[in-house]
Amino acid sequence: MKDTNISKKSFKTLKLVALTHVGLAVISNTVSAASIALYVDGSDTSDTSIPAASSHPNVTAGTIVNTVDSANTIRDNFGAVDFNGPAANTFWFAINGGQDGTSALGGVTPTTDYIGFTLTVDAGGVLSMTSLTFNWGYGSNQTSITSDAGYELYANIDGAGFSLIESDSIASATYNAGDFTLGTSANIDLTGLAATADGGNIEFRLHSYTSANNDSGVTAYEQFQFNGDVTSVPEPSSTALLGLGGLALILRRRRK
Repeated sequence: MKDTNISKKSFKTLKLVALTHVGLAVISNTVSAASIALYVDGSDTSDTSIPAASSHPNVTAGTIVNTVDSANTIRDNFGAVDFNGPAANTFWFAINGGQDGTSALGGVTPTTDYIGFTLTVDAGGVLSMTSLTFNWGYGSNQTSITSDAGYELYANIDGAGFSLIESDSIASATYNAGDFTLGTSANIDLTGLAATADGGNIEFRLHSYTSANNDSGVTAYEQFQFNGDVTSVPEPSSTALLGLGGLALILRRRRK
């Protein structure tokens, strides 16, 4: 007489296979780490509307919000400062004048003296950030000045409130017209941020400060590169069908 029963070990194996198929279906919807948005990488641009140079196809990258100075531009030089010389790079977002006499906020949400970026994921998607990289520096475009300079990065996920993520500074020094000092290139870890999903957004505010109290100080940034993952989670009905299919396979094998 043929044994119609399946061993417990075989049953567990079949169950594992079915669950594995479901898991692989979910994982297959994951897009590997990629560029989410790139800002400031091109020719001279008016400060009235600075869009992202490129962005992920499933993410809307808003234009740069500038609350620091109404006369900013993306340029390869700013007055006496030649970014192509000491910086050995191309186009930079130059902040001048409006940030005079400010200081680090130390965790207090910036409401002025910042440049902002908002990344919105498409409906049905999940956006997880991994890093932000950029170059930055400080100098004088007109007269001799003595000042420090720095930045603070804040993030706000789906309107839940801003948190201080990272900060850096350049020690106080004297700058003659044309002097420009590079800060440490930023490579900020964003893996600790919660993900946003289904049309949600992450807003970043980069607060800039300098103690100089005149219009000669220039803080400049180059190539804001936001990196992360965009995933597409299967519809609940699709996941349920996959699970039922796996269970049907198990039951069929048990009846043989």
